[in-house]
Amino acid sequence: MLGLRSFTQVYSALASVPNRARPPSSAIPLIGILILATLLRLYGLFDWPLEQDELYTVRDSVEFNISTVYKRPLYFFLQHLILQMFPLSVAALRLMPFVFGVAGVLATWHLAKNAFGTTAAWFSALLVAVAPWHIYTSQFARYWTLVYLLAAVTYLLLIQGLVDDRRRTYLLTLVTLILGSVTHPTFAFPVAGALIGTLLVSDQGRLSLTWPTRRAWEYLWGPVLALGAVGLVVLAAVGIDAVDFNLSREVEATRRVIPAIIEWLSPVIVTAGLLGTTYLATRSHPRDRRWGIMTALGGTVGLGVLLAISTLNSIYSIYFTAALPLLFATVGGLVQRAAESSSIRRPAVTTGCALVLIAAMLPGTVSHLSDGTRFDYRPVFDHIRRSEAAQRKVVSWPAAVHHHYASDLPYRASRLDSASLQRVLDEEGSFWLILRRRRYGIDAIGGVPTRQVLQWISNNCRNVQEFFRPRVDYREYRLQLYSCEQGMSAPKLDAISQPPE
Repeated sequence: MLGLRSFTQVYSALASVPNRARPPSSAIPLIGILILATLLRLYGLFDWPLEQDELYTVRDSVEFNISTVYKRPLYFFLQHLILQMFPLSVAALRLMPFVFGVAGVLATWHLAKNAFGTTAAWFSALLVAVAPWHIYTSQFARYWTLVYLLAAVTYLLLIQGLVDDRRRTYLLTLVTLILGSVTHPTFAFPVAGALIGTLLVSDQGRLSLTWPTRRAWEYLWGPVLALGAVGLVVLAAVGIDAVDFNLSREVEATRRVIPAIIEWLSPVIVTAGLLGTTYLATRSHPRDRRWGIMTALGGTVGLGVLLAISTLNSIYSIYFTAALPLLFATVGGLVQRAAESSSIRRPAVTTGCALVLIAAMLPGTVSHLSDGTRFDYRPVFDHIRRSEAAQRKVVSWPAAVHHHYASDLPYRASRLDSASLQRVLDEEGSFWLILRRRRYGIDAIGGVPTRQVLQWISNNCRNVQEFFRPRVDYREYRLQLYSCEQGMSAPKLDAISQPPE
């Protein structure tokens, strides 16, 4: 009875607290979402293997040199400062992506709330919290969560500047534009489309060119155009050396960019984003229409520029990261507007939409929790160490991963073509071969290997073992270990070239 009486007294005391002393009701689901986002990003954060690009982050950050990373210096400079304070470790490398990742969820909440309202805010933030794309980048020691965060803040400031027309808002927008652009150049592509979109809808909701205010010209548009002109002059002065042209680019990788974006986000989320963009862009409400146009142009310009650049260099789906805040906020806005216009109770509509959209991303999220959405070479190297032929040369890609995790195992560099592999076999007599296999087939530097290469492997190598963790989505990260020896029989070609069912 004493315990019950004490509980009753505590409850009565809390109930008597003035409303102004309690957190707002919208803060409770936001706190829950941030806790969920934190836990999902902490899981495996220190255990997933370092990837090739993460090892390059070490290289570019430990001895920071602006002349080598001048196209994307901000992240490497910040990482350099962290490594001055903490010893080099996986935790030190992934601290920033993790922090920026959780901050990106919060930024998405503010962006959607400012654009549409509280329902859209918690809905959009929840989608980002469980999105496998964003969880992966939050555990990947590169700049992509910073790109996402700065993009979300930029879009928020853009729509805020249209409302208050304040110098402070424009200057903050200009700062985030500069910071985002020096984090990674792909930041600027969707942001440029969204920036143009702010000018194409009048305050009455009509589609027409709206000239920026004098204050906007002075503190945002003028400096942006001036900086753009300076950039073009510098690019023209430096010439071809300013761009990394990769004449051996992976053409197949370019063709897979759009399908990879759709698959990583899930077709349902992409469809919801397209429906939301179309619905909002055709509404008469000025702010909704302006947001719809911003999203349409941000996505179109961002993707269009990437595909255009692909004629000069390889591009990947992760380069589309800066457009994602537009997509997630648009989906949240669509749900809020649907709930407002529905005859069904609003909680039922939002809950139903949340269940459908989260279920669409859940296979990717669960799969990421299984294998980290990356190749893990460590079990392969351990298998080689335990074998009787541990001193054979190992041919694998990328070399940086081998040197980091298996510096004790002899390494032999080679191209993945039949002539190069035959030369290694003639000189070594036998060697280990590690191949990376995705759903579409063998993944290799320079593109998918030809049938001639696969035939050579079939004739000269034996499949020893495959290393992978189970996934429930379409993606696959499988490592195949082969023992290549002179005069040995091997599996049929189809066992190598055909993806599993």
